[in-house]
Amino acid sequence: RRPAALCAPRLSLCGEVLSFTRMYNRAAVELGGLADPLPDKGGRLLLMALALEDVGPGLRRFGDRSRRADFLRRLMATAEELQSAMTTPDDLRAAAEKASGTIREKLADMAMVMEAWEAVQTRQLGDCRDAAARLADGIADCTVGSGGVWVDGFTDFTARELAVLEGILRRGTDLTVALTLGEGEEERFAVTEGTFRRLADMARRMGTELRVERLSPPEPDAIRYLAEHLDRDDGPRF
Repeated sequence: RRPAALCAPRLSLCGEVLSFTRMYNRAAVELGGLADPLPDKGGRLLLMALALEDVGPGLRRFGDRSRRADFLRRLMATAEELQSAMTTPDDLRAAAEKASGTIREKLADMAMVMEAWEAVQTRQLGDCRDAAARLADGIADCTVGSGGVWVDGFTDFTARELAVLEGILRRGTDLTVALTLGEGEEERFAVTEGTFRRLADMARRMGTELRVERLSPPEPDAIRYLAEHLDRDDGPRF
């Protein structure tokens, strides 16, 4: 709504607002794959249950709890988070080799679970990649957003999302990312500062021109008061 309010109806002639998932849909229309099955949460839970049936006897820490629905949901959420971070089963095995005791066994179990989950998805669906992974692999070869991409409303990005942004840069598309940063090093902006550094490193690694513009719009009195006294107990009354 906000872009439409600023740009009026003419916005629809040259731009649209997309999430990463909707961007994948646009890319799939162009490159193929829109009809490929992408299971919903319930479907992914069923696939995880099948994976646990395959490897359950070999699990040291997860085997006894693998049939409990609440544990299954937590396990799937962990697996999806690891996939978003592009952490592979081999990475988990390498980490397990450096650990000991319970942590070692849990990492080894998680590696087996993720490997089995990917195998089940490949067997049942033909492709174990989620929408973000497919978008990251194909964005450089399609024209979605070729006129320029503006990213707003994020404080950080997963490794998969960063791979998508890297693909956009690789094809030579202008990429603008808006981040809320403080003046100097402020703890409250530590996450976005880290995001800015990762994006800057990406641009330098790819030999892409990096331009930083700091915008300082006028602040309403209430917002200024909140920013100055949020962490204080003895601030003046507003």
